[in-house]
Amino acid sequence: MAEHIQQLKSLIGQWYHSILKHDTEEAFAYKEEVDMLLRNISADDEQLSKYYRLVDFRHSILTEDFMKNPKIGQQIKHDSLKKTDQMLNYLHYFMEGQFEFVNSRFSYALDYYRKAEEYAFSIRNEDKAELFHNLGETLYRMNEYTFALWYLKKAVLLFEEANLEMRKLNSLSFIGAIHTELHFYDEAEEIYQEIFPKVRDSYQLSLLNRAIGLNRLRQRNYPEAKSYFFGRLTRSRKSYGSH
Repeated sequence: MAEHIQQLKSLIGQWYHSILKHDTEEAFAYKEEVDMLLRNISADDEQLSKYYRLVDFRHSILTEDFMKNPKIGQQIKHDSLKKTDQMLNYLHYFMEGQFEFVNSRFSYALDYYRKAEEYAFSIRNEDKAELFHNLGETLYRMNEYTFALWYLKKAVLLFEEANLEMRKLNSLSFIGAIHTELHFYDEAEEIYQEIFPKVRDSYQLSLLNRAIGLNRLRQRNYPEAKSYFFGRLTRSRKSYGSH
């Protein structure tokens, strides 16, 4: 499924570039291929759906120009196209960044995310938060901790404003991990104490246990580090932090 989703994203990107070239024949061919793929897979991806709708809208503008060549309302159309293209450029670069990140090509991912950032003025705050988190996580993977912290802290604030608690906790967990890498163990522990009782997702909890274990390991607290790494911690959530 993930492979098909990525194929779909790539095809939509190629469709969009055909539209920008005003190559109507190629655009129609890509649209047909995209629509066929959409019929055969169930893609529950909000950003992908938005990407498709925007490219489809841009396609309809192109074909109207090609077939009818209207001479009225050109300024309205120009403004509409400008706004649409800004969002499309953002989504295109953002999704390319995701693809490169998943394939561990972090420098390429960073380049795409920074290109997406140029269009961040055209997106909602919750989307900005996701972009900033991804920038922070990518920089973290590249050991660029100072810049990573800057983006992750911005993501936390925006997720908080949007009342997206789980996403906020995820960004905070990376901030904690960065504190560990910088040997600020107490600061990392404070963050983990804050977020540990709030995490509900089992996968996120396993990642958090690993992060806490690593923080204890760096402090040479080997027994507790081992208990976190292997998920055999016996104390309750309420008693977390009494080490």
